[in-house]
Amino acid sequence: MFKFIIAGFAAATVQGIHPIREDIVQDVRLKASTWTAHDVETNPIANWTEEDIKARLGTIIQPPVEGLPSPAMLNDVLPDSFDSRTQWPHCVHAIRDQAKCGSCWAFAATEALSDRICITSEGKVDVVLSPQDLVSCDWWDRGCNGGILSWAWSHLKKTGATTDECMPYES
Repeated sequence: MFKFIIAGFAAATVQGIHPIREDIVQDVRLKASTWTAHDVETNPIANWTEEDIKARLGTIIQPPVEGLPSPAMLNDVLPDSFDSRTQWPHCVHAIRDQAKCGSCWAFAATEALSDRICITSEGKVDVVLSPQDLVSCDWWDRGCNGGILSWAWSHLKKTGATTDECMPYES
């Protein structure tokens, strides 16, 4: 998937087209149901350079581990549709902005764990964990220069993470 993103990005920039076109931004905003864009710009990254955008693609993809089943192999029956907002309405959290930092790996790990904690506690524990904790304290990963999800999960398993309220995102 990452290769396709980079290939699409490279093709767009070679042709002089910004990879995040205005029509895509408008389509996403029209379909938004759980968040509202608060910026005044129609495309907040329209003036970002190729280097700026590539820096935000911070998850370092590792090849699959041989012998482990894929998620598709574990599920022989999948629903036609699924909406977690309907299934767990008490566990919906805000969509957040990683800003000019390749910290998507830290957001992915902490937000997934925040959701799992809320879901397994049936909404009794609804906490937002701090991606900044991982960016600042997970020495296996590279902060704003990217990270590997399995390493982030190892860090969370070994040391945990504080809440976003205690360590707000600043990177």
